[in-house]
Amino acid sequence: MKRIAVILVCTSLLAGIVNAAPTTVTDTLTFESTHTYINTPSVSWTQAVVFIAKPDPAATLQIDSAYLRIKANMIGTTVPVTGDGLALGNLIQNPGWQETQFNLTGAQLATVADGQLAVVLNTASEDGFQLGWSKFSVTYEWIIPSGGDDDDDDDGGNGGTNPVPAPGAVVLAGIGTGLIGWLKRRWSL
Repeated sequence: MKRIAVILVCTSLLAGIVNAAPTTVTDTLTFESTHTYINTPSVSWTQAVVFIAKPDPAATLQIDSAYLRIKANMIGTTVPVTGDGLALGNLIQNPGWQETQFNLTGAQLATVADGQLAVVLNTASEDGFQLGWSKFSVTYEWIIPSGGDDDDDDDGGNGGTNPVPAPGAVVLAGIGTGLIGWLKRRWSL
């Protein structure tokens, strides 16, 4: 019986930790042309991440942060980078392999709600560049509405929805149940 109570408390703790934390998904693309210089006016690709299924029909997706990191070898050229048609910046301009990270903000962040980022590198230079890899990472969470008081009666209800207990409440209930069981075994209760 003691083992079952311990397992239940640990499961409650683990479920609370898993549900409370934002989720990060990443897509890494390795380019085959790592040893070939690219001299074309533009290079494009799409990177995609998969979000976990919507936990509730009323849940909304909240993107907390996202970034695109590109490893490239530049030869004295400036290469502007766009994502979903919005300017992200330029690749780091240094000879040799460099990693450039573009942290997405504002409208850039809003465009990745579909889980995809259409990346375009534009160059007018004859010098060219090499691509090593590209990494796209999104941190997000599903926000489930709390129900609110949208009913018309004045009973203080929550519109007919049942509230979901917070992970802390589940943990406290598990600890309380375990304590009562322990006290019963000791004949203190």
